[in-house]
Amino acid sequence: MVRVPFRETFVEYEKEDVWGPLWALASLVPPLGVASLCSVLVVTRDLRIAFGLGGVLVTCLVCVGLKRVYPEPRPPPPYYYDHDDDTSDEDGWPSNHSAFGAFCATFIFLFTLRRCPAIPRLEKWVPCSVVCLITGVACPYSRIHLGYHTISQVMAGMGLGTTMGVLWFLIGYERLYIPILAPFLLHHLPPSLHITSPHNIPNVALARQTSFQQQQQQESYDPSQPNGRLKNQ
Repeated sequence: MVRVPFRETFVEYEKEDVWGPLWALASLVPPLGVASLCSVLVVTRDLRIAFGLGGVLVTCLVCVGLKRVYPEPRPPPPYYYDHDDDTSDEDGWPSNHSAFGAFCATFIFLFTLRRCPAIPRLEKWVPCSVVCLITGVACPYSRIHLGYHTISQVMAGMGLGTTMGVLWFLIGYERLYIPILAPFLLHHLPPSLHITSPHNIPNVALARQTSFQQQQQQESYDPSQPNGRLKNQ
């Protein structure tokens, strides 16, 4: 029985490459990012996360379609796999990893620029810059450094991801999701799902912190006790 690696989470690097493990980790940003977004979606029930995941899915599907229409092989060995599982004949244009990274970086940048006016600059731009550098720069470069794609394949993926990110935000999010899709889903989905979409709140983190503090005070306040003592006192 022949065993093959699960290539979506299988990354190789040269043993002599000191930074190889770091670039291999950067190359795993797409599966790790999708898993993280799914976890956030389950915990917060935020429709905006689902909308972002939808953009990622559409971008990946466009990438797969382009690979079939314009087939271009990946770099040949030894710059790809150095064992019997040689898949250098697979199509590599455009790079799906690069498209994912560019889409996420573009969408997050535009979201931070246009939808977070109440958040202090340092608090919003530092995390945004870190995420954009990891997804939009480190991930695409890792595909070149590790030999999985050529420069043209990565640049094509970044161009596709950037274009999809702009369209998904300016048209999809601001013109379809906010005025039409979000109100429709919030009205028709069962309340038991606890679905939220705080797209009209300028500072979601502060709003959630304030709501949590108020709820904590209400649950810990016992009016039957003298002077309204807290239950845990």
